[in-house]
Amino acid sequence: MSNEDGSVLVADQGTWGSAGDELNSGQGFGYIGKCWIGFGYKVYIKGIGNQDSFFPFEFKNKDSAAKAQLEANALYAKHDMKNRDGEPQVAYPCFAIRLYKANVLSKDASAWLEDKWWVYPLWTVSTKVNLWKVIVQPSLDKLKLKVGNQEVWGQVRYKVDPSGKTYEGKDAEGNLVQLPSMVNYISEVYANETEAKAHVVVKADAPASGSGKPTFPKGYTEAAWNELASDIKQAYDESKSNTKPEDFNQQEVVESLSAVYGLVVTWIKSAVGLKNQ
Repeated sequence: MSNEDGSVLVADQGTWGSAGDELNSGQGFGYIGKCWIGFGYKVYIKGIGNQDSFFPFEFKNKDSAAKAQLEANALYAKHDMKNRDGEPQVAYPCFAIRLYKANVLSKDASAWLEDKWWVYPLWTVSTKVNLWKVIVQPSLDKLKLKVGNQEVWGQVRYKVDPSGKTYEGKDAEGNLVQLPSMVNYISEVYANETEAKAHVVVKADAPASGSGKPTFPKGYTEAAWNELASDIKQAYDESKSNTKPEDFNQQEVVESLSAVYGLVVTWIKSAVGLKNQ
């Protein structure tokens, strides 16, 4: 299957894709819970949530895809949505990860307004990074999941958007900073809820101090913390190497990583080898 402009629908290859180097440095503990993953046509209309604007279709089922596309475009037409050329807006096929609010195990999700959704267009675009192709699809292939829509108990991790996009957010101390946009993907799958619960850890607020105290967050094994600390150190080093020395602001980078990983600054400094003062 191909788009009218000649671009190729990645999912039509019949596999999730080939795992690549992009997955070697996944970041953040992320979420553990029950997820729905699959294909559908996505409609973007302000005020309409993902649950009502994502129209799933069965993988490699032309009739199912055509029906989903028709329903998606009908929603655009109902709201008289036009593209930049003044023509009727049309929906495009995407892949979605839906994390059920009611089944999040790794943190308190009671304040969430709805389930978490991460939606990625499938079309390959030569002028920009296709996040589905370079991160999300390879992760699924690496896990050897059966291709197609399904529910799984899994871990959703995230890594920095390779396109370099940023957004304004707050660091651990509440200061406004420019944070790197993140790409979420399925990093692990578990046989059932019990197995998923066994992988949940609780993070401490700050490093313990004093002789004989642990040197890793409460709830982590030493090995798990060392792995995460390695990820944090790599992210810090990459930021430093990609920035001119005169433009590199150590404190800003540490605060950004604190927000990204959900750890206080003292843990970030510990991970990257900086002294806590």
